[in-house]
Amino acid sequence: MSDEITVNVSVRALKDYAKHDFVPGSFQDDWTTAIRGGHAQAIGFAADEIMDVGDVSTLGWSMWRNLDDSNFVEFGPTSGGVLIPFGRLYPGQMAVIPLSPSIVPRAQADTAAVNLDFTVLAK
Repeated sequence: MSDEITVNVSVRALKDYAKHDFVPGSFQDDWTTAIRGGHAQAIGFAADEIMDVGDVSTLGWSMWRNLDDSNFVEFGPTSGGVLIPFGRLYPGQMAVIPLSPSIVPRAQADTAAVNLDFTVLAK
């Protein structure tokens, strides 16, 4: 089989008289191995944490959602032992990102620990 994953994208930005719509629609991708990892994970603020990918050995699509009411969380890889954030999720925000298969996803909360809902699909 193929095209087991469907991603829908629609973003509308509206501020005063400025408006921008980004609605490319949807596309499909293959889910080669029907394995997924992740869960709602408590993310601390003192140091970055490795995201739990379970038994997924080759990373594919990832879904991230900040479940906290007041604090943001940043995520990305590390370089030289330091988190290099390429994303930030404010309370309630979410993101869907295809990951490089060899990356080690990490996250770190701001100010106080947050719960981060994280899922990754095997490629």
